[in-house]
Amino acid sequence: MKNRWMTVLLIFSLAVNIAAVATLTYFWRQNQLPAVPPPPGMARQPLERPLPPWRNLDLPPASRKELFELRRQFHAQIVELRRAADESRWQLMHQLMQPNIDKDSLNASLQTLTAKQMEMERMTVNHLLELRSHLTNEQWQMLLRSMERERRGMQRSPFARKARPFITPE
Repeated sequence: MKNRWMTVLLIFSLAVNIAAVATLTYFWRQNQLPAVPPPPGMARQPLERPLPPWRNLDLPPASRKELFELRRQFHAQIVELRRAADESRWQLMHQLMQPNIDKDSLNASLQTLTAKQMEMERMTVNHLLELRSHLTNEQWQMLLRSMERERRGMQRSPFARKARPFITPE
């Protein structure tokens, strides 16, 4: 009798595991895992899985597709540049931990890091200008408000200095 219960329990356990693996495989192939909200106080990572900033705008499907393609290209470039900047930051910190600091090498690493950060800012501004050329003034203002709300939600600390808004109230 005991062996029979163990067999039933084993079969039930296998069925649950197979169902879980099948569900995960299905969502993986759909490239959409079920959304899990971040813990309270934690902001989502900005460019890990970008949401289109124009998601709340009333755009025709052709415009959405075009803007999505622009966003996809921008995302691919900026993620690569962010990885390079993170690597430069790591090298800079590694140099600072050395007992004998070579100031010339440290300055070169700092210049490399700032150049990559500046390039990320330049790419972001150019991307926004490109988006703006596809939007009406009203849509552009809505986009800026949406970005402002998102930026406020990404503050790291409740004690962080209050940032100035992108746009001035009308």
